[in-house]
Amino acid sequence: MSNPGGATVDRPQEAADSTGRHVVVVGAGLSGLTAALRLSAAGARVTVLSAVPSPVAASTPNLEPGSQTMVDNGQHVFLRCCDRFVALLDKLGIAANTRLQERLSVRVYDRDGRWSTLSAQRLPPPLHLLLSLTTYRHLSLLEKLRAAVALLKIGRTSDRKRRALDGVPFGAWLRRNGQSDRAIRNLWDLIATPTLNERAEDASCAMAFKVFRTALLEGRRNADLGYATVPLDELVAPAALSRIEASGGRVVLGTAVQEISARDGRVQVAAGETYEADAVVVAVPFQSLPQFAPEIGLGGVVEAASGLHTSPIVNVHLWLDRPVLDVEFAAVLDSPLQFVFNRDLMMSRRDWTGHYLDVSISAAHDCVGLPNDEVLRIVVDELRHVFSSARDAMVLKSAVVRQRHATLSPAPGSLALRPPMGATFGNVVLAGDWLDTDWPGTMEGAVRSGEAAGAAVIARLAIPAAPPL
Repeated sequence: MSNPGGATVDRPQEAADSTGRHVVVVGAGLSGLTAALRLSAAGARVTVLSAVPSPVAASTPNLEPGSQTMVDNGQHVFLRCCDRFVALLDKLGIAANTRLQERLSVRVYDRDGRWSTLSAQRLPPPLHLLLSLTTYRHLSLLEKLRAAVALLKIGRTSDRKRRALDGVPFGAWLRRNGQSDRAIRNLWDLIATPTLNERAEDASCAMAFKVFRTALLEGRRNADLGYATVPLDELVAPAALSRIEASGGRVVLGTAVQEISARDGRVQVAAGETYEADAVVVAVPFQSLPQFAPEIGLGGVVEAASGLHTSPIVNVHLWLDRPVLDVEFAAVLDSPLQFVFNRDLMMSRRDWTGHYLDVSISAAHDCVGLPNDEVLRIVVDELRHVFSSARDAMVLKSAVVRQRHATLSPAPGSLALRPPMGATFGNVVLAGDWLDTDWPGTMEGAVRSGEAAGAAVIARLAIPAAPPL
């Protein structure tokens, strides 16, 4: 793996190559790595270029001089229904660095500290959630009945009709279908906000229906929660990059791509060197596309993508002098806390002093611009209000991590602006979770997009197809 001060010149004769085809992948996020793995498995010679010095720029500097505790962006969670992401973990042999529930179980608090559990039973869907819903104390009996009716209506909606609802705000649809403001806060937003990174009010029905139907209605175990037991930058990237290099590929970090030519696949890196390729996979955020548009005919995509937006996530990392939670994670309704993760119980190794909580705030539009001290004050005050065990807790140290452009915002009308997976422009193929994966901007969407990009290159270059990941 190269991490040069300048660029590295590609030397084709040094790499193993069973197809005679060279593909450059621009971007080493999850979609780019997935595309590179698919192409490497097919026998193409792959060069991965990443502008960042680390393939997953997930860690911030040590909290204090001499500290061994690193802070990543925040706790990432996936569901069992994220089958392509789960398959990638298995393929890379890293599933042991994750934990996946046998059955969905989430403790849900209100702001007064009263809690109830949402869990799945060993029954076929949607009956697997019925018992839990009947005992869920944060809704009235009437609200539960109306929620069940709305959920069944979502389940009966065809994909064609679901996608036709792209321009309809989910919150408006819920109200038209009998959901009270309290039910939206205490049930629908509980699921929508962390999975969509927008509240129901600001999310497209097309994407919201996708999440609720896939996770809650299409399989008894689909909503089982999973998470990494190692920091994010230690999960997928090291194993993926090692696999790519072992297949004869090359990884060049800290190298910004300045130009891509669709005519011959030329990629101009920061130092001015040129990589000649048969095809290029561009796996960058949609905000980065304009710099490549003139050379590879992306004008229409860039114009459409100008209507897309991102949604922020803020994570507040707290080290306390005492334990607060006795479970791995908990949700808090109608609260700035949203989800609280107990990293003492979740991580495979413990290299910190104190009791470590990560408060993850999705759709953090209200707090992403606040000063750190103010964010910290809001979170700690709320933690002490909700959890009696935190009333006298002392904060030993803390860190506020902002992701201002964490994910694509699934706003009403956004689906129509996302180009299809595997979109091809000459010998350039796009990848990224912002494409129309039929998923929100998630790790699952990124993997699906990367697989589609790899398949598109394989088809275009007539490379013998490799088995999917």
